[in-house]
Order: sequence, then structure tokens, then C-alpha cells
Amino acid sequence: MLEKLLLWCLLLFMVNQTKGASLSTLKNVSSSSIYYPDCYDPSRAVDGKYMQDDTCVNMFLGNDVSGGPNWWLVDLGVKYFIDRVKVFNTENHETSLNMFIVGLSNIATSVDRNTYDVCDQFSQSTSLISSYQVKYSKVWLRNSNRRLKKSPMLKVTASSRMTCVIQCNIHKCCSANFNEVSKICECFQNLKGSGESYVAEPAVGWDNFKFQFV
Repeated sequence: MLEKLLLWCLLLFMVNQTKGASLSTLKNVSSSSIYYPDCYDPSRAVDGKYMQDDTCVNMFLGNDVSGGPNWWLVDLGVKYFIDRVKVFNTENHETSLNMFIVGLSNIATSVDRNTYDVCDQFSQSTSLISSYQVKYSKVWLRNSNRRLKKSPMLKVTASSRMTCVIQCNIHKCCSANFNEVSKICECFQNLKGSGESYVAEPAVGWDNFKFQFV
């Protein structure tokens, strides 16, 4: 099945690791809303121009209310391994991408919250006019002194970090918390897109492990 990559809000730039070129340029796109179609059409986000100002023809701008749905989507047409996703914000809209989420959906389905797999969520503010990147990997990534404070699908005692990760693999989860002192291992299955944050929070003594399936 063809896959499409969706992004909560404004602008998406997918880089081919070998050629350093955007995979999304001039691809078919859609969005949950458009602020003003003649100016801020979603295709502006993949036209290959990187003018970071809010001039009519230089950006895509949605018109959703606070809280959603606030999504922008590009159909890549074929399957790719996505190494990283880079987004650009614009003047007067610096914080519109705060804690943005990047996820995967199928072209045969509608874009609904809690139905698509989350690839990653940017964990900081986008208050400066700049580019912001999330990077994927097919390995476990360890974040020290961080914990995903959600209800786990599985909570067990593990003798080590490696044992915790193995338990997570067995149950096909994508994220795990481990505490070296208590030996508690918390496992999470594929996270879905929702209004809640899935960013691991500071927590002394905990390690958060994340596995990227992209």
C-alpha cells in the first residue's frame, strides 16, 4: 500500500540521505484547512522555495482553531525510508509548530486523530524563525533521565536495561521506560496521534528508550 507522511501544521521538508534533496517537492498535498486559498494553498509548503516570511505566496497557512485538527499531508507516491524530516516556520507564526508531530498514514484512510502511527514529536518550542528537524533510526535510542509519563501497555521487573528492551521487543512496543534502581520496566505500543504530548519528561534515575519503525 502506498504511504503518505503527515505533519501537524505548516511546512515539511523531507531530505534524501544520499542526494540531499527534498522528497516532498511538488508532490500532491492536502490539509485540514486553508487560511486563504489564493495565497496560502498547501502546495506552497512543497514548492521548493524557502522564503521564511508570511508573504502571501511564500507559505502554507491553515485556518483551524486551537486544538486541531491542524494537519498538513504530503503523498510521496511510493515507499521511502525517511531519515529525517525538517520543517520551517515563518515570521509572525513562530510558535505555530510548537511540539509538532510527524506521523504515517495510508492514502486509503482519512486523517483522524488516534488512528495514525507517530514517528516522532519535536520536544521543544519553535519560537525562533528557523528550521526544526526530527531524525529517525531503526535502532533503540536512549534518553537518560527522561520518562514517558503515560499509562504503559506492560509493566514488568527487568534485571537490566537490555532485558527491558528485549521485553519491549517481544511485545512489539516502540518505547520503554527503565529505572535502574527499582528495575521497573514500562513498555508502550505504537503511539497514535492525539492532542496529548508524547515527549519524555525529565525524570532523574529513569531512561527512556525509543524505537523508530520508519
